[in-house]
Amino acid sequence: MGQVIVLKHVRLTKTFQAVEAAALSLDSELDGLSAAAAIGLPDFSEETAMLRTYVRTLSVLLQAMTPDEIDEAGLSDRHALAEDAVNRCAANLKTLTRQHAPSPFANIA
Repeated sequence: MGQVIVLKHVRLTKTFQAVEAAALSLDSELDGLSAAAAIGLPDFSEETAMLRTYVRTLSVLLQAMTPDEIDEAGLSDRHALAEDAVNRCAANLKTLTRQHAPSPFANIA
């Protein structure tokens, strides 16, 4: 039984590391898009759609972990940190798309 718990701990730790690294990468992409939007570069709806899918994938990955297996491996705090990182990215993406979305009245003469 001890070997199973150790294996779960290792698997979950590696998963959390991957999620946290992905969230850092996503933050970097969001910073780049925000800078591009701030200087008036054209619409980037394809990029934001891709990043939105990326955030959803990370969220689903975290939700797929059962609370029992997280507790059993002793990684509740690590799960909370990873969840916070993904939620922060989702909020930043939402803010970016809201701030720099083209107005529906932009092309009306």
